[in-house]
Amino acid sequence: ILADTLKDLSGDIPEKSITICKDVTRDAFADKELLAERPVVIIGEGVTSLALATAIEFETGRNTKVLCATEPLGAVLRDKDRVTPDEDDIIPELEGAAVVIADPLYKPIIPESAEFISLPSEAFSGRIYRDEIPDLISDFDQLLNKLK
Repeated sequence: ILADTLKDLSGDIPEKSITICKDVTRDAFADKELLAERPVVIIGEGVTSLALATAIEFETGRNTKVLCATEPLGAVLRDKDRVTPDEDDIIPELEGAAVVIADPLYKPIIPESAEFISLPSEAFSGRIYRDEIPDLISDFDQLLNKLK
C-alpha cells in the first residue's frame, strides 16, 4: 500500500491513494478497541505521512493519527487527522499518544509518556539528519519492528 501510494507522487494524487487512505482504514479498522487505543501519531508532510499511517494500520492494526503543517491536495486527510501549522496546534494533539513518529527537531515537544521514533525530513530539518533518512519502501519492516 505504501509503495503504491508513494509511487505516484510525481503528479496528481492518485484516486487509488485517496481510496486507500479514507476507506480501508475506516472500514477494516473500525473496531472499538482499536479506536480507543493510544495512537501512533505521525507528524510530517500529508501524503507521505498518511501513506505511512495507512501502512502501519494495515500491517499492525494499531490506531494512527497524522499531523501535518499544511492541508494536502485532494482532501486526503481522515476525520481523525489534523492540520497543525505550529507547535501550539501540535502539542494538544500529542496528548495520549503511545508513539510519535516525526523529524528529530520535534522531539522537545513530545510528551514523556510517548515513545519517539525519529523520521528525519529534509523539508523540516534540512540536511542535518540526511544520513538518517530511511527508505520507507525497502526499510519499512525496520520501522514496524520499532513499533512492537
